[in-house]
Amino acid sequence: MNRLPKVKAFINDHANLYQNFQVKYIGGADPELVFVKNDDSEERIAVADMDTEKICETVESKGFTKKEQEEVPPPPHDDEL
Repeated sequence: MNRLPKVKAFINDHANLYQNFQVKYIGGADPELVFVKNDDSEERIAVADMDTEKICETVESKGFTKKEQEEVPPPPHDDEL
């Protein structure tokens, strides 16, 4: 993955933001998006030549949406402890 920094950036910084989206590593294989359809057929899209933004656009064009930001409550104030 080090030879493909934009793909690596998608995996490390963006892939986990999408609902129902998972990354599987297959050693020695070229990186690709694999979309499994309702009839179990697959659509494969090579991503080695794409930049991070294009990979995100492709994922979103296939109907994947980003997870909603989980709100983290602020830390308690000293007077609340």
